[in-house]
Amino acid sequence: MPLGGPAGWFLDVLSQRSTWDGTTILVVACCCTISAVALWRKPTTLTFVRAVLATLSALLVITPWFYPWYILWLIGPAIVCLPSTANRWVRALIAFVLVFSLSAFLTYFFSGEIALGSAWEQFFSKRIPIALADIGFACINTLVPPTLTFLIVAFVAKPLMLIQKRPGRKVA
Repeated sequence: MPLGGPAGWFLDVLSQRSTWDGTTILVVACCCTISAVALWRKPTTLTFVRAVLATLSALLVITPWFYPWYILWLIGPAIVCLPSTANRWVRALIAFVLVFSLSAFLTYFFSGEIALGSAWEQFFSKRIPIALADIGFACINTLVPPTLTFLIVAFVAKPLMLIQKRPGRKVA
C-alpha cells in the first residue's frame, strides 16, 4: 500500500533512478571542482591522492547500492595518506574510510552470507525481522559509524603524536 502525503512523495522521489543519477553527477562535479582547486593551489601527488580519496568516498556514500568489496578501492589511497595526518580533515577522512571499509562488510553479516554459528543465528533471527535486517540495519550500520567517526575526528579528537619531536629535528 503506497504512502500518502509528504512522506509518500519523498519516498517516491528517492525511488526514482533519475534522482540518484542527478545526485551522483552533482556530487562528483562538486568533488572534482574542489579537487581541481586544491591541485591548482598545491600540485603534489599527495594532494591528488587526497582528492581521489574524498571523491571516491563521496561517490560510494551517495550511491544507492554497491558491493561491499568496492570499499577496497578506498584502502590504497588511505594508506598513502597515512604519513601526512597533520590536517584534521585528512585525519577525519582517513578515519571515515577505515571505519567505512569495516562497516560496509556488515552487509554480508546481515544478509546471512557469513556463517555465525547457531547461537548467534538464533539470537538475531528472533530479534531482528528479516526486512529490517536487510534494509534498515544494513544501511544504518554502513553509513552511521563512519559518519560519526568523521565528525568526532574532525571536531572533537586531538591528534596523536606518534613520532616524538627531537630538538632541532623537523617532523613533516
